[in-house]
Amino acid sequence: MQQGNISTATSPVGSALRLARIALIGYLGLGGLLLIIDLIFTGTGHGVGVSSFMWGRSAGVVGSGAAFLWFAAAASQGRRWAFRRLQIVSIVVPIVIVGLMIIPDVAPSWFKIIQLGCAACLGGVAVVINAPRVRAAFR
Repeated sequence: MQQGNISTATSPVGSALRLARIALIGYLGLGGLLLIIDLIFTGTGHGVGVSSFMWGRSAGVVGSGAAFLWFAAAASQGRRWAFRRLQIVSIVVPIVIVGLMIIPDVAPSWFKIIQLGCAACLGGVAVVINAPRVRAAFR
């Protein structure tokens, strides 16, 4: 595909990439929520421990969410490399998140639930951008 803006209002590919961006904004928002909750629990001293693992996962979601949004923006401009990276991370990252969250006692339940919400957002991206019509546009 030639590089060019493919996110027109009538384009199915453009619509799919817009839906992917909305899901990625949800992913980024959940990461921000995790950071805020981490800050609150760290500052209150209510006996809720926030581990370095939780801080790292929270910051990682925010950082990766920004990168994934950048991939989606570049894919909207017809850049195949960005589309391929978005395909890969939208499949691999949710599997990793679920794998980490099923480890017993790795984090409190509230943290696991939000992390699984992040995985669901990325799973939605995977479904939308792996549709045959969208994949065909980037061959």
